[in-house]
Amino acid sequence: MLERKGFTLIEMLVVIAIIGVLAAAVLAALGPARNKAKDVRIISDINQVRIIAETVYLNGTYSALPEGTVNATNYGGIASLKSQADDVISQNGRLVINKTTADTPVGQQYRAYSVLNGGGYYCVNSSGDAYTTTGAVSAPIGAVPSCQ
Repeated sequence: MLERKGFTLIEMLVVIAIIGVLAAAVLAALGPARNKAKDVRIISDINQVRIIAETVYLNGTYSALPEGTVNATNYGGIASLKSQADDVISQNGRLVINKTTADTPVGQQYRAYSVLNGGGYYCVNSSGDAYTTTGAVSAPIGAVPSCQ
């Protein structure tokens, strides 16, 4: 009697199909985790922006900080701010800085925020607030730049 060793073509195709289905399921499950990791990096970058802002604070103003969306051409000449903005952009975010005028009773104030991949925004401001908001960040800022 002849004994055959090995697998048939059908058996091999079934195994490959099962592995493909399992791989697809694992990759689909990793999507939200990937977005969460990107959001954590954005939050870290925005917190670093706060440190940079306090470093450039001079005579009651944040005049060295750029206004609006920070990118490769609008970073106020602050190399560390450009690198934080580049990282936020690489994580599908957008770094935005808004400032009040310097003639408020407490001096000039700022807020910095970015959209998150999981929805909502993460914001820090010169008052020391740092939080995630689900609503859009309002465009006009009053005497105290908040993220609401």
